[in-house]
Amino acid sequence: MKYWLGFAVVAIISLSLFLSPASGEGLGLPLKWNVVETPGRRGCIIMLNSEVGRIAVGRGGVIYAIDSRVGGVYRSENGGSTWAEITANLVAAGADLPAQEVAVCPDRPSIVAVVDKDRKKVYVSKDSGATWDDTAFPAPATADIRCIALSVYRMSGDEYVCDIAVGTRDGGNGRVYVRSTSAFSSWQEQGLNQGDVWALKFSPTYSLDSAIVAVSANVTDTRLSIGRRDIANNATNWNTAAGLTGYPVALEDGGTSPNKDQILGADVDMPADFNPMRPCVYVSTDSTTGGVQIGIYRIEGVSPTVTRFSGSYGRIHSISHYGRKEQGRLVAGEVLGADFRVKVWWTDSVYPGPGLSPSLREATQPPTGPGNAFVRWSYDGTVAYCGTSGTTANDESAFSVSYEYGDTWQQLSLIDTTINISDIAPAPDSKSLFLASYTPYGPEGVWRSAGEPLGHYWGRVLSMETTTDRLILRLSPHYQDDYTVYAVEVGDSGSQYNNMAVSYTRGNTWYHRPVPGPVIDFAVEDRDTIYVALPGGKVRKDTTGGATWARPEVTCFPDCVSEINMLSVPVAGHVLVGSRRGRVAYSTDGGETFAEIGPIVGNDRNRLGDVQVVADARYKTNRTIYASDNAADGGIWRWTFGMSRRWEQIDRVVTDLGARRRVVGMVVGQEGTLYAASSENVTGYSGGVTRSLNPSHRELTQIEWDIVNRTLPVGAAFNPLVVFNHNLPHLKVSNEGGRNILWAVDTANQVIYAFEDNICRSGPVTLPTGEIGCDPVSGRAEEVNFCWEQLSLADGYDIEVAKDKNFTIRVLDWIGEHTWEGFLFPVDVTRPCVFFPAGGSTANLVDRQGGSKLTRPAYVTEGSAIAAAGQLECGHTYYWRVRVRHAATTETIRSPWSEVKSFTVRAGLPVEAPYHSAQPLAPANGATGCPITSLSFSWAPLPNATKYEFVLAEDADFSRVVSSVVTAGTTYSYEGWLKFDSVYFWRVRALEVNGRPAPGDWSPVFCFQTETLELVAVPTSVPSAVPPWAYVVIALGCVLIAATASLFFLC
Repeated sequence: MKYWLGFAVVAIISLSLFLSPASGEGLGLPLKWNVVETPGRRGCIIMLNSEVGRIAVGRGGVIYAIDSRVGGVYRSENGGSTWAEITANLVAAGADLPAQEVAVCPDRPSIVAVVDKDRKKVYVSKDSGATWDDTAFPAPATADIRCIALSVYRMSGDEYVCDIAVGTRDGGNGRVYVRSTSAFSSWQEQGLNQGDVWALKFSPTYSLDSAIVAVSANVTDTRLSIGRRDIANNATNWNTAAGLTGYPVALEDGGTSPNKDQILGADVDMPADFNPMRPCVYVSTDSTTGGVQIGIYRIEGVSPTVTRFSGSYGRIHSISHYGRKEQGRLVAGEVLGADFRVKVWWTDSVYPGPGLSPSLREATQPPTGPGNAFVRWSYDGTVAYCGTSGTTANDESAFSVSYEYGDTWQQLSLIDTTINISDIAPAPDSKSLFLASYTPYGPEGVWRSAGEPLGHYWGRVLSMETTTDRLILRLSPHYQDDYTVYAVEVGDSGSQYNNMAVSYTRGNTWYHRPVPGPVIDFAVEDRDTIYVALPGGKVRKDTTGGATWARPEVTCFPDCVSEINMLSVPVAGHVLVGSRRGRVAYSTDGGETFAEIGPIVGNDRNRLGDVQVVADARYKTNRTIYASDNAADGGIWRWTFGMSRRWEQIDRVVTDLGARRRVVGMVVGQEGTLYAASSENVTGYSGGVTRSLNPSHRELTQIEWDIVNRTLPVGAAFNPLVVFNHNLPHLKVSNEGGRNILWAVDTANQVIYAFEDNICRSGPVTLPTGEIGCDPVSGRAEEVNFCWEQLSLADGYDIEVAKDKNFTIRVLDWIGEHTWEGFLFPVDVTRPCVFFPAGGSTANLVDRQGGSKLTRPAYVTEGSAIAAAGQLECGHTYYWRVRVRHAATTETIRSPWSEVKSFTVRAGLPVEAPYHSAQPLAPANGATGCPITSLSFSWAPLPNATKYEFVLAEDADFSRVVSSVVTAGTTYSYEGWLKFDSVYFWRVRALEVNGRPAPGDWSPVFCFQTETLELVAVPTSVPSAVPPWAYVVIALGCVLIAATASLFFLC
């Protein structure tokens, strides 16, 4: 098995700068199941049959890549995180593909050149590959182009111009040809007669020194030549003619270099401070001929010293140098690969001194692919790039990056692979998403998508060769602080240990740790505290992140051996275990011991399914858990530690539908919402997710459920058994800004879905209703308007109006809590308002129920009218609330109730008033049994009166005032406390008329009597529920009292 360290795709994260700023927009509409893109052709992340044969790197993250098998040509502007295919533009210019070589102007990357399939033509683009021109290269019939290079740019008039150089192979008679990118230039042979040319490059300081170097092979050896260009005349003086009497120099250090028939490849590079009169050049050569010397060389000095690098490296395909001579670093890629990886060597100190070989280090995580590692540094030297290639499909050829001088590499894009989803893991804040993939062709992988929208851009952060072809992902519950993620091989690997990798840097770097196997499930308590489920119903804990596994296995089901289905860690030190035989076990001492809950889930010993178990959001205080097996309509059950004796079913309203739902995953949001995924195909009430806002409600009949599956395609199924041999849950939840985001995998169709639930925490914001007038003749309330703000994408609601704050006396109850149709749809869904018609009736409203309360109207055709088969009484206060029940996305989903708002119906003006002052109405004069608190007073209004003064007192002359208030309405509620069985007096008068002070006469004084205090009788016998020990305590108490009394009298 192979374990490879990875490093982050920092470039992917930077993509968020170009994406939508709204945090939730990337997942699509809220209250809808949205498809999350997986790694694929978007951005050319996965390209089946792709072989990255060559890359060319320019300034500003611009990179060109050519596919040596299929023929694609690609351009990236973000360091290879994503690519744009420009193949068609090249084909339109007449190029025969696949291209064989590519070069870019380093400091002007819009200028690029490629060599065609037959290595006979050169095409140039000066607009980033949008258009191409055939340069009319005069290729000899027997020659082919083996290498190409572009110089740094220079200005020619108002045009940016680069020089292009190519080297040819022609049976030992190869040549160097040069021209500029100017349309007025032409190819000229440069007079280098040193054999076939395998590598060449312009000096980094070409604008100053006009230097060029070339590696060639003749009938005797491989050699390096250095030339000085006459740019104006497009000619080159080489070696001795350029003042370099020691050149050409054979690339030999105690051996014999390959000749023209033995050499298979070469590469060349120079330090940034290259000086042709004090040259330092790095060259690699390749050959399979026995007895010849190949490798990596440094050639320095006018009288050159050739130093071959020591080390155990193999055949070298390419090299790349960055930095000045004495502070440079170098990467080198090998030709041959093995096990879908190819070795890369690196050093950050390539020049230890004249004649000395640096110490090359092998990459701890090499790039993937069958071989032919083509390496290059970024323009600023902060990143190393590598393209790998082969000849077959699904060989893991890819474009890879390294941010650690070439030590750790990860696939980034242009990956020749096929992936299937085995698991997903969202970050708790929904800012990134991890995906575990498997393939029958190569290593398994861990991918990460960051930035917005999630899923648009992916980077492969880990490759791991496994035996079982299955990985699961587990994040630390404190991921936002410790950035810890585990990738674990599950199943029977055939050995004592399965593979595991852990990252403490969001997947940027990984460390291999063994994990006892075969692994069934894996749970993380914190950064380093982990639990692994093993065969035989056993759990093993480690507190070192898997470094030691010093603790022994512990049996979870000692009373009845049962295999484990899944693990859950609700809080530190507590572990929940769901079995494969309907049982639940738990530990409250950090996995030292486990106890089994006696009854089987569902209280039926014949039910032996795979159990899912999760804790309530307030588990720390209420010790409540929820469990379900995967039986058809098996239901969801609740258990409270210290209280329960049997499991309680909390979703009977769902199972009574008979949809045969099988629960295979449960999660709980931070606010307490419970979500349960089922495995069957979506259709009707089957499949998708059920949802409850109040699963911990003490009254089982008050627990409400929604079935969230309307926006899933028919046939989608969240079925873990497609991937695993037991029901490991794929349902995950993250939270962002007070909204839950559900993540689920449609395993049959290999699709990730995300659902943003942004109505789980609070209901709609209601608008004030104000005081309502009353018809003085009929005693009917005037029209009442109920308005609220649209919540999310809601379009259907439930509304209630009641006489009390607890809604026990409801005047209007629009729809039952366990009904999934017949909702209230306001005419304007963006500014929802409905009205209660004057008098509480409308001809267009039909009462299906009859009686005094309308619970479900058949139809409403008069705008947004609502009503009850009665009326709102004058002089009373009413309460109302509203909640979401349906979304414009078509999902049937509810919100919590809104804040309760109240409104008061004023008392009507009497037709004939017996007094010239305000007329008291309630409590009526002489009323008895009035409540001692929350007592409401009302009076008939006076015409044009805008303020009233109300006084409540304990005596008729109002010397002992209890309350005195000024109010604009004709009602007042006293919220203080009155005395039991006492008489009180009250009166009212007008203070203002039409907003102007105009104190009127006091009303007649009304009196009332409060309710009488009722004492609860003390039981004459001890209830049978008193435990036996209580009688012992009572008896002992009596003896002590008697003894004390005896001592008192003796004294």
